[in-house]
Amino acid sequence: MRKIILIMLINFVSINASQEEYKYVVDTIDYLQKKYPSLVSKMLIGKSVEKRDLTVLRISASKNNDLPAIYLGASIHGHEYSHFALLEALKGFLQKREQRDIASLLKSTIIWVQPMVNPDGVVRGSRKNATGVDLNRNFGYHWGENWGTRFKNVRQKKSSYYIGDSAFSEPESQAVRDFLLQRKSITIYADYHMSADMIFTAFGVIDHPINKEYKWLYQTLHHVMDRYSQYPKRHQIIDVVRNGSGYTIDWTYGVLGIYSFTFELSYQRKKFDIVENSIIYFLQECSKIKRRKPFVVESVEGK
Repeated sequence: MRKIILIMLINFVSINASQEEYKYVVDTIDYLQKKYPSLVSKMLIGKSVEKRDLTVLRISASKNNDLPAIYLGASIHGHEYSHFALLEALKGFLQKREQRDIASLLKSTIIWVQPMVNPDGVVRGSRKNATGVDLNRNFGYHWGENWGTRFKNVRQKKSSYYIGDSAFSEPESQAVRDFLLQRKSITIYADYHMSADMIFTAFGVIDHPINKEYKWLYQTLHHVMDRYSQYPKRHQIIDVVRNGSGYTIDWTYGVLGIYSFTFELSYQRKKFDIVENSIIYFLQECSKIKRRKPFVVESVEGK
């Protein structure tokens, strides 16, 4: 009986903590809007499985939506709470809005920010969404391929990496897809996770060579990050996740031609200036580059 009560207590504390995380994101979005009304606005791009808002922030001093832009996403895995790192970095960035270089970037570029890609997962304290799908395995570039025998259960709901019934089967991945398909001025995509200090490029499934511009962005990013812990060689994501497909950055680069990066941030970090530095770097570079030619025709599976 004591064991049952203890389990119930642990679950209660866990659920409360997860709900507090969700509330933190909602409150921070409202705070940023109120504190910086001329720079920050929000838009609804869809609803989650459990009908929670899928919100994107638009940060810019200009009303021109055709300006060079970047997309920043967090908490596609709800239990990682990477939304905290991204939102804290944005607070630091906006506090410097009157500095000459930052003010210039705010006038000439747009930051699109989705702090909570998987709100149901955040509330549940779960890696997956409310359907039980790992959203970072649900995107349409070579979806379902290259999993091998070790991960043969990824098509079963009990799997921690359940890929869903089809590419873009989930409202959350559909919302990200549709948002990005409609915004041709986005040239850089960054997806923030919490684990260990690493940065990944596409591809995790097919070893296409990355072009010179992508490689240069990646190498320069390392320098900007000031020897940011570990720098995996390109394609090392295959070694880290041990095969697989359906990753966001594979789709954004392979289908849309957007230069894409996944950040894994250590739980040991107390400050997130590294994220703020990456945002500034991406804004500086997004107006200098154009999307590369996609590897495949735009894929809209699940639409």
